[in-house]
Amino acid sequence: MTIVQATITYPPAVGGLDRWVKEISEAFVERGHHVVVATTDLEQPFSRHRLKVPPTQLDLAEVHRLPTWRIPRIGFPVAFGMKSLIRNSHPDLIHAHCVAHSTVLLSWQVARELRIPLIINAAYSPRSGFLWKRYLQFAGRMMRESACVLAMSDFEKGLLVDAGLRKEKIEVVSPVVDLATFRTPKPSPLGKYGLEGKRVIVSLSRLAYGKRVDRLIQALPGLLKKHPDICLMIIGPDYGDEARLREITQSLNLDKFVVFTGFLEKEESAAALQSATAFVMTTDFELFGITLIESMASGAPIVAANITSVPHVVRDRVTGLLFDHQSSEDLEAKLDLLLSDEGLRQRLIAAGRRESETRFCFQTNMDRLEEIYARARKCR
Repeated sequence: MTIVQATITYPPAVGGLDRWVKEISEAFVERGHHVVVATTDLEQPFSRHRLKVPPTQLDLAEVHRLPTWRIPRIGFPVAFGMKSLIRNSHPDLIHAHCVAHSTVLLSWQVARELRIPLIINAAYSPRSGFLWKRYLQFAGRMMRESACVLAMSDFEKGLLVDAGLRKEKIEVVSPVVDLATFRTPKPSPLGKYGLEGKRVIVSLSRLAYGKRVDRLIQALPGLLKKHPDICLMIIGPDYGDEARLREITQSLNLDKFVVFTGFLEKEESAAALQSATAFVMTTDFELFGITLIESMASGAPIVAANITSVPHVVRDRVTGLLFDHQSSEDLEAKLDLLLSDEGLRQRLIAAGRRESETRFCFQTNMDRLEEIYARARKCR
């Protein structure tokens, strides 16, 4: 089967959806399918920066990173030649990602023209503004006409139903990635950052305002009074918030307790999580949160914001601890509980590892996705 994966950005772009599209594309190649990836040359959907692809980048699928034009003041990037590329790939099926972007619009147009099934991975989040509301009304039509709409979590499914889509149209397929790298034991990287002998709390995300890493930094002074052997490792590339986070760190006199590593490759991130005393997610909004299941597989107990999809991924006091996302005080209390109770920590680690091997099994999810593809082709 020839499959086109149409997505707005693709690795080495940094993002959970980007990573998932790459991993399923390459897994389908390994299963004997021909996969064409149609994407843009952007670093991020609303970025003016072009993606820098290193010479070492390995793509098992056939990847086309197309020149892209952005509508001034609005964004909405459009890749030149994407419709032609999709059409000329002679696909049996198109899987388009993120209904708020042009990749789904262009894929829908080609699918109608060629009379082939379209799967839409919605990645849906409500947006404000007149133009976005009008576009998302049109997006509703595209989703209704598709063979199937994928939601990343029950939370996202609820958003889609609230937006008027029938429940029967939606399949919940978690964007589970191959976790083998995170399960394989690795040497501790803590010495490299001067953190040997410390209990390290890890944050792993893009450094963007919506990730709200500032709440974790603000919880640190109170925690240090009770646990003076802790340090914070902040992992991730700067997406506009690093300077602010560094200013907060300095204003609280935390320089010697906080390390900014910048972007780390998957192997390095896995090593950091395996060495962590805790992993913390402080986001304001997530449709899933791939780093949560990476932490489970790595054996890093989770403390995460009780918001949007997070409680659908992390079971409170079973696979992690959830805190009020607007309260640094509650975050501090949950971290204090975890740091003070080794028995609890070990129970969360064990339950998280089991969950990563069962509920979030990559090959099981791939089997399910392949079944959805086959069913869409039969019903066309």
